[in-house]
Order: sequence, then structure tokens, then C-alpha cells
Amino acid sequence: MKKSNFIDLISSIDDWLWEVDEKGTYTYSSPQIFDILGYLPEEVIGKTPFDLMAPEEIERIKCEFSKFAEEQKPFAFLQNVNLHKNGSRVTLETSGRPYYNDDGVFSGYRGIDRNISERILEKNILRLVDKKLPGALIQYILHPDQTSELTYMSSTASGVWGYSAEDVERDPGILVNHVHPDDQQRVHASIQESANNLEDWDCKYRMYNKHGKMMWLRGIGTPQRLKNGSTQWHSIITEITDKVLAAENRINGFKQTIKALSNAVMARDPYTAAHEDKVAKVARLIGVKMGMEDSTLEGLELAAIIHDLGKISIPSEILSKPGKLSKEEFDLVKTHATRGSDLIRNINFDWPIAKIMEQHHERLDGSGYPYGLKGDNILLEARIIGVADTLEAMSSHRPYRPGLGIEIAAEEIRQNAGIKYDKEVATACLALVENGEIQKILDAAD
Repeated sequence: MKKSNFIDLISSIDDWLWEVDEKGTYTYSSPQIFDILGYLPEEVIGKTPFDLMAPEEIERIKCEFSKFAEEQKPFAFLQNVNLHKNGSRVTLETSGRPYYNDDGVFSGYRGIDRNISERILEKNILRLVDKKLPGALIQYILHPDQTSELTYMSSTASGVWGYSAEDVERDPGILVNHVHPDDQQRVHASIQESANNLEDWDCKYRMYNKHGKMMWLRGIGTPQRLKNGSTQWHSIITEITDKVLAAENRINGFKQTIKALSNAVMARDPYTAAHEDKVAKVARLIGVKMGMEDSTLEGLELAAIIHDLGKISIPSEILSKPGKLSKEEFDLVKTHATRGSDLIRNINFDWPIAKIMEQHHERLDGSGYPYGLKGDNILLEARIIGVADTLEAMSSHRPYRPGLGIEIAAEEIRQNAGIKYDKEVATACLALVENGEIQKILDAAD
């Protein structure tokens, strides 16, 4: 490497490079020593590292270093406190390797010192607050090469997942390796997305604790980009197993209610029930494509399963009429949106199921029913079901006409995206039509 290139390389880093001879005196110092300890390079030539060290550190470091120097071995990450020229204390992390002259004779050490004062201060602050937090406090770093490290873990962590800081120190991958296999990819993806966008990390996932028990955890953290391009999070990890199980029980109760209502539709009108089942599957697929959270997807699917519940109050001879409906008959059919929502309005769901059902025939331009709502006045879930409903209805057989096929249905959505149908919803739906996923659902449901 040319000398100028070497000088450029040295000037591009923040760490202090040095060289000591076989007696331990400095023979070279890079300019970074000024930023770290306040000395000019020439001021330390001829001094030893112990001349710059805090007095109480000298004996400990001499003892540590002697283990390596006696056999002329490399050493790494010796933490020590030095005194700045102005008298303040600076914590350094030191590593070095022996070097030899042309005759193979030991000539000294070359090494690097990294200022870790801020990191030490940060850890001390973390230790002060971690006992007051409701879960585990961790400091996690993801490097540009996709390697990662856990640089801090609070004493409260063992109460969350059973593993102590010592356990993790012995096996750094222990926390990642014990994430439930079905959740590992999702956890990694959420961390990567947070790093890419510098947006808060918020992820619910399953993990096996030290005793093999599966539990639900929630991690929340704020990312920060470091100078070297790495991303660092300070995150709180809390156990939410009881909350998740309670929510699952509640959702199962809702599903049982929905199933009973769906069975009522099935008993009276098997065609409508089959249609609702297909629409629910398509709507959920669209919601997943749009990146909806699991809890929102649950509500979307439940509303879609009974979106036509109100048709149980419409005479079956009208619903199954083979010809075109009269205006009066069609007006009666249109009442199913409000009739269905009225039937469940007093059920205390976790989602606005009644409103979603009521609005699933509303359209962005106000051409829908029952209220002629426009734009964002229509719930997103209702906009999704509206697209899924249109796609399924046009694709499938109807008493008054044969199925038009998915291509014609997709063209209707494409032409009216941003007009009648939400553009983002339409885009997600058309992508799923293009890759064949919706066709699989429609075929499987037939």
C-alpha cells in the first residue's frame, strides 16, 4: 500500500493506533490520540502506556498484560482507564499484536485503542434504570454485515426468559436460537425493517424459556444509526403470555358467535354462505398483502364471514331469482347491509364489525350504499371487503348469469381503482390475482 493511502486510511478512523518497542515505550502514535486523550502524537513518544493510565489501574493492567507479553501473544479488549491531559478520566478498550524485525526478533507491539467512555456511561445509566422497568432491558446492535451482538442485558432479564447475563455471555446466540421456529423469520424481518427505515421496532413473538416452556414476548425498541453504519436499539422485552392467551380465548368466543351466525345463513341460503367464505379468505389475503397487523386481520376476516348476514331477512325467491331484479326488489336487497349490522350491533366485539358490514357496499366516489359515503369516511376493512366481494361475485356463478371469470372481475377493479375502489387495496388485490393466489382460494372453495 502506498504511504499516502496508508495515511488516508489512518485519518479515516476514530481509533488511536500506536506502536511500542520491546521495552514498552511508544515509538509511534496516530493523530487520533489528541481527540481521545488531548495529547499530540509527539508528546507520548518515549512514554509507556502506564504513564497515561489512571494510577489505580496500573497494577491490574500490568498483571493482565504480563500473561500475553511473556509469551508474546496477541491480546484483545483489555479495558482500562486513562487520564486525559486535562485530568478527566477516559475508558479505553485496547488490543494489540506482537511484531518482529527482519531477523524474526520480537520488536514490540502494535495496537489500537478505542474510546468506550460513552458506552460505559451508557451502561451505568442503564443499570440505574433497569430494575424499575417492567421487563428486560437490552442493548442490541446489528452490523452492516448482518452480524449482531447483545451489548447489554439487564438483571431483570432472567425473570423474563430465565437466562442470566452469564448464560448469554457463554452462548451469545441463545436468545435467538430459542425463538419459536415459526416466528424466527418474522422477528428477523421486523428487526431488518426497523434498521432500514429507522422506525421503532415492535414485535410480538414466541420463545422457549430456559425450562422449555413456550411464552409470548413483546419487544419494543428505538433504533439509532451509529457512526460505523451499525444500528443500535435500546429495547424493552416483556412477557405477554397471559394477555395473548386471554385474547385468544376472547377471539375464540367471537369466532364461535360468528360461526353460529354463519350457520344460520348456511341453513337458509347455502349459496350466500359459500360466497361469504370465499370473500373472507380473499379479504384476509389482501390484508396480509397490505401488511395489516394480526389483530386487524382477525376483525377483517370475522366481518367478511358474515358481511351478507342481512340477506337472511330477504325473501329467498328474490335472492335466487334467475332474471333481472326490479327496482323495488333491488332496493330490498340493498337493505341487507343495514339489516345485517343491526343484528349484531349489540354484540361487544373487539372490532367495529357492525360498521364494516354496514359499509361494505360503499364506494370511494359516493356511488355505493346505504349512505353514499366517500373516501376515508369508509372504514379500510369495508373497502377491502368491497373489493374482495366484487371480485368473487363477478368471477363466480350467479342465479341470473354464469360466472364472468377472474380476468373480467380484475379488469373491473383495475379500471375503477382510485375511483370506486381504494387504490392501495386494488393494487394488492390485482397483485394476488397476477400471482394466482386468489384463484387458488376460489378454486379450493368451490
